[in-house]
Amino acid sequence: MKCSTVFVCGVIVLFVSTLVYAQTDNEKWQALNSQAASLAEAGRYDDALIAAKQAMEIARKTPSPNILLPPTYNNLARAYRDLSEFDMAERLYKRSIEEGEATLGKDNPDVAISLMNLAQLYLTEQKYDQAEPLYKRAVPIREKTFGENDYMLAICLEGLAQVYQVQKKDAESEVYFKRSLAIFEKVRGVGDIEMVSPLNSLGVMYYRQGRYTQAEPLLRRALGILDHDVRHSHRDLVPVLKNLAAVCRKVGKNEEGTMLDKRVAQIQTQQQKQKPFANRSQSI
Repeated sequence: MKCSTVFVCGVIVLFVSTLVYAQTDNEKWQALNSQAASLAEAGRYDDALIAAKQAMEIARKTPSPNILLPPTYNNLARAYRDLSEFDMAERLYKRSIEEGEATLGKDNPDVAISLMNLAQLYLTEQKYDQAEPLYKRAVPIREKTFGENDYMLAICLEGLAQVYQVQKKDAESEVYFKRSLAIFEKVRGVGDIEMVSPLNSLGVMYYRQGRYTQAEPLLRRALGILDHDVRHSHRDLVPVLKNLAAVCRKVGKNEEGTMLDKRVAQIQTQQQKQKPFANRSQSI
């Protein structure tokens, strides 16, 4: 049995697999992966890396066919990514894909998750031409396995939409943003935190196109989700506040725009230095 846990800000997926070999080692492996994830969520990235490395030591001892290696490489890559060691993260994500294809098959949905994670890394590094084919490959794998209402598929579609947005393919980008939002709503509900990024990005697109009345409700929805979700951080909130303030000024709501700007200023004076990759939200 396998399960995947999505981390909200970084769209990074942690794999946890169950094997029938030495149960105590398998339990230790799962515990270390869970520990690494918890430490990463708490911002203790160095400690998360230590736990991920310990999990790798166990995984390497697994009898062939070694289906622990693909997820362990993936999780170790996430640890290096959190530390902004992108070159190492890239190598490990690629190794995860290679091991997954060899042991699980090229069309396995867990391989698609590693493809998505590598694509997200490239998106962070603004390597859009490298991210695009990975997203395109992951989409049909998730669709074939889980259908059109798959949560991971929604994340993948949003990533592809962001690539197209940067490439100024607005028509394609809009389609994928809307499709992503529809899946999030159906699978997780209208207040899911993962909706913030596509809502904000689509709002930014409409703003740049001069479609201010269409941008405003999207940005208000994004802000409403953040204001009601205790998991969000200020780094997620600031871009949405800035974007909504800009839209408010365009539609004649100058007083509200000023109030939003003041809220941004208050947050920024208190804000501690954060990892740049953790925030997917765009600013106008």
